[in-house]
Amino acid sequence: MLQSKINYQDCAADISGAILLAGGLSKTASGKSDWSALGDESLSRTVFLASQLDRLNNPSVIISGGSGAGIKEAELMADLLGNLSSGKPLDIISDVNAIRTRESALFVRSKMPDENAGYYLVTSDWHMARAQAIFEHHGVKVCPLASGDSYVPYGFPGWFIPQKSALAKFELAWHELGGLLLLWWTNR
Repeated sequence: MLQSKINYQDCAADISGAILLAGGLSKTASGKSDWSALGDESLSRTVFLASQLDRLNNPSVIISGGSGAGIKEAELMADLLGNLSSGKPLDIISDVNAIRTRESALFVRSKMPDENAGYYLVTSDWHMARAQAIFEHHGVKVCPLASGDSYVPYGFPGWFIPQKSALAKFELAWHELGGLLLLWWTNR
């Protein structure tokens, strides 16, 4: 259901760069190269974007993540992305203050050189629909670029025996759907 809410209409526009949303830390970082402090989502999103850089044709990236005491999540992700890039210099802007997606959208909006600029939005598949709605609400055109696919087709014995992973996905889905409903309610 969340995947059906993803909108690809701005993917044909001129793309000015990419927006990489952080996904959380697993611990406090001991240094700017302590990538082990990145949570699974932040790590997978960063590695995914690094694998797509040659295809994107634009070395401009805004990394948004203000979590962390001292060293911020965006700084860790920027260091990792810079090390994973294939030698092509990157123009990385780190937003070290944004904790929520709305704050990320406002930061990107303030940095936009052109109102018609479009950006690839890199986040997880389950967060994409809500993140895209928030960015578009703040006037930022985004083309979704999901860093993973958490869809698992039904099969035996999953039809009959509840799986622990299904409960976790259920919680994520309700969190995102609740956020979309709140966004709809406040924009009425």
